[in-house]
Amino acid sequence: MGDNQYWATKTSDELCSHIIDQVNGYYNDCHSSGRWRLWRQTYQNYYGLSVAGTEHEASVVTEFGDSGELLSVKVNQIRSLIRHLVTMATANRPGFSPRAVNNDHASMIQVPLTRNVLEYYVRRLQLDLLFANALEASLLFGEAYAWITWDAAAGQMTAEEPIVSQQDEVGEDGETVFAGTPMLDPKTDEPVMKRTYEGDVLAQYKTPLDVIVPRSRDAGSPVWVIVRQFVNRHDYAARYPEHADDLATVQCPEEDFGFSFARWDARRDADEIPVYHWYHRRSDAIPRGRYTIVAARGIVLFDGDLPYSDIPVYRVAPSEMLGAGIGYADSWDWLALNDVRNSVISNLVTVSDAFGTPNVAVVKGSEIEPANIMGGMNIIEYAQGTAPPQILQMPQIQPGAFELINLMSSDMQALSGLNATSRGQPESNIKSGTMAALMQSMATQYNAGLQGSYYRLLEMCGTAIVHILQVFVTAPRVVAIGGLDNADAVESFKGSDIGAIDRVVVDVGSSMLRSTEGRYAIGEMFYNKEDITPDEFMELMNTGTLGQKFKRAAGQRSIIAQENDALGMGPPTTMAMGPMGPVKFVQGVRAIKTDDHPLHIQEHTTELDSPLARENPAVLDAIFTHIDEHFTTWRNMDPSLALVLGLPPPPGVMGAAPAPDGSGAQPQPAGAQQEAKRPTGPQKPEPPGAPKPNTGRPVASPIPSQPKQPSPAEPPGQE
Repeated sequence: MGDNQYWATKTSDELCSHIIDQVNGYYNDCHSSGRWRLWRQTYQNYYGLSVAGTEHEASVVTEFGDSGELLSVKVNQIRSLIRHLVTMATANRPGFSPRAVNNDHASMIQVPLTRNVLEYYVRRLQLDLLFANALEASLLFGEAYAWITWDAAAGQMTAEEPIVSQQDEVGEDGETVFAGTPMLDPKTDEPVMKRTYEGDVLAQYKTPLDVIVPRSRDAGSPVWVIVRQFVNRHDYAARYPEHADDLATVQCPEEDFGFSFARWDARRDADEIPVYHWYHRRSDAIPRGRYTIVAARGIVLFDGDLPYSDIPVYRVAPSEMLGAGIGYADSWDWLALNDVRNSVISNLVTVSDAFGTPNVAVVKGSEIEPANIMGGMNIIEYAQGTAPPQILQMPQIQPGAFELINLMSSDMQALSGLNATSRGQPESNIKSGTMAALMQSMATQYNAGLQGSYYRLLEMCGTAIVHILQVFVTAPRVVAIGGLDNADAVESFKGSDIGAIDRVVVDVGSSMLRSTEGRYAIGEMFYNKEDITPDEFMELMNTGTLGQKFKRAAGQRSIIAQENDALGMGPPTTMAMGPMGPVKFVQGVRAIKTDDHPLHIQEHTTELDSPLARENPAVLDAIFTHIDEHFTTWRNMDPSLALVLGLPPPPGVMGAAPAPDGSGAQPQPAGAQQEAKRPTGPQKPEPPGAPKPNTGRPVASPIPSQPKQPSPAEPPGQE
């Protein structure tokens, strides 16, 4: 019988051999299929390199031909297009928005902490640069990867202890080394130490040459992945002392370094060796997954279960070759057009250089010298009966050449989905900022697939970082965060503090808000209506949001959510003395005079939209008691404070008895009585120079959808 055992389940040594075979097979396939040639051609065009990859031709005029009579010029149009696409997709990174498994208060309070932790790692690991580099690489090679893993040797050292023998052994000198005896370094006779570090997240971007995946129709969820990492052999010898001798002396053949995109990066460091990280996802064949680290040509450094929830390699691709499992880059379609464009430009430069200075024909034997015709205002004598000196008509630059250059440029731009406005060169018919914003938005929408792939990369990497921290950060760790109003602050956390977070998504707004033109058009509209101040206009231009303007509303909704969680538990109520006498309130949930009382009341009633809540007397008592406290606080608040906070007057007490004076006016709290004394008829004109109530910010007005309340001085039904 043949060996039907799945190779991924074999012993470490056998698996190591299979991993090296997979690596070699992948590179051979890249070469035979032409993918490596295409990648290298795109790379060389993008960086303006020669075909051999040894010189930067975009920075010089190259002479060629038998005697250097021909000139070659490279205009790096491809780089310009790709850089615009990268900038369009990455200029305004959307914010991370963690999502909790449950919506209870205990889980929801982990959301802001997780957001702060993620923002810390974005700054510390320079993830913005990593994501941009991965996207840029995908536009060159059709796909690229982000590798998010845990580096156990990073961070501060937490412990150091000698490595001891696990069993009795006979040394080279014939003496017995008993189990538990510290191992000695044969070179220094010093104990070999095992160092433990706190560890930290490691993030790198990888090109297709560094990530080996099996060929399948679904490139998004491979069964296994191999990541190639180049490391210093001496660092790894110290990290894995049991393999120190092998790592220090191993010789790597040239094929271990794969193919090179250009000769510039082909020089090898003698201390550098490749390390292959092989990940196999959890499956029926391998329920716990598998993770193996192989150095160079077969040194197994680690072999165990997969410690991550999934393979920690995340792919980004501008688009897909359907059914092939391979990413596709639009830049490949520009290569031929770019070659034609550069060829025409080179011909024009050659003609201009060779024939730009005119030649003069004179009769043979003429006494006319070059000095006679240099400059101007010269008298030139020639023999009677002979022809005067004449300028020879040499090859001229044809207008059709410029049309061909423009055609190639416009075709490349059209294939990229960009337009002149998005590249900072608006057409003459673009007269307004609104039209420019529309053109920019159209380019953004055309490349929505590219941006979508970029946002998915951010989401996958953000989720991976959270899951890694949940597993590996077991001791409290301090991170620097941006506090309120961008003030510096520090915060401590461990994995369990963010354990309720299930995934991370990115908040993506309007495409117009992701461009400067769009922000200006929107901000101009609000500013002209006096809905925002100059400071808020600048905030919109810088960030694309109006966070400060809606800071109070966001804070109120946050406290409402916490109160609803508490009220849903049916907390006990108690009595206390308030400004107007005894007040009944809910323990642990209080209303204060600066609350947005109408919003609180409306949102608290949503807790009653459940049959279970309606059948629970404790919950009903808690909710109604807290709502009554809001009404009481609202009616007794200072009218000036209500005006500043933009709160409407509280509703009157319906069904109350007429006032003793027979006017029918209902009794009101003190604040409301002061409001009632204000005249409601025509007002006396204000003197010139009197301050106006509207100074650029909206004054207090009834909240949206709030029914207009009758004036306390004019009960309904009275004329």
